[in-house]
Amino acid sequence: AKKIMDKVEKGIYRMVSPGLEPITMSSDERYLLPGQMYDSVVESVLLEVSIADIGSNPNSLALYKQEKEDYVALTTDQLAQVIKPIGQIEPKTEIQHMKKIALMLGMAETATEDEIVARIGADKTAMVNLATEVETITLASIAKVVETGIADKRFTADKKEEMINLGKTIGVVKLSSVIELMHPATKPTDHLGGTVGSQRPADATITLASLMKQGIKAVEDYKAENPEVYVTLYKEHYEVDSVPASKE
Repeated sequence: AKKIMDKVEKGIYRMVSPGLEPITMSSDERYLLPGQMYDSVVESVLLEVSIADIGSNPNSLALYKQEKEDYVALTTDQLAQVIKPIGQIEPKTEIQHMKKIALMLGMAETATEDEIVARIGADKTAMVNLATEVETITLASIAKVVETGIADKRFTADKKEEMINLGKTIGVVKLSSVIELMHPATKPTDHLGGTVGSQRPADATITLASLMKQGIKAVEDYKAENPEVYVTLYKEHYEVDSVPASKE
């Protein structure tokens, strides 16, 4: 070691010879020198370094020259061993990417580019068909909910299109909840507690007088729907057996 140090101090050994293993290479302009034809080594692993009078590859000094006139290009054969030409895609890297894509698609890693493209196209078509099928089923469900709402008299038929559009916006589940909050349309007599038959209504407070307070239409409707009960109410109110015919 002392002998080597003495030769360094005397100028006999004036250089070092590094052994580098390239890790990352780039063709970015900020890493390139004028006239450079190959990618620059951006990251590398220093495997070893030796002090020598002449390095193992003297031309490698060109990689560290900053002035154009001092630039000395390496031979093509030498460069091909460690650094690829600018813009060249390393086949191994491309193959690795294709393998990853194939595995993500559930295909064998040996799948070709054409097979992968065909699979992607088929999957895209299947997704479009599935989306169309889901939309059709959803619209059918919305229409069924709306038809049920109309049948239950929660809203009138002229609101059908409006309710369907609402279902498209908020979804069939929320539409069902909204419709359930709507009270079915009723007639005045529906609130009077009458029942068809000859017996007295279940609600004993119903009288002809209470019907008349609802208006003549309420009386006529109740009479039409519960004729026998109406006779009983009429007799109790007027204390007569006969019910005069209604005027047309």
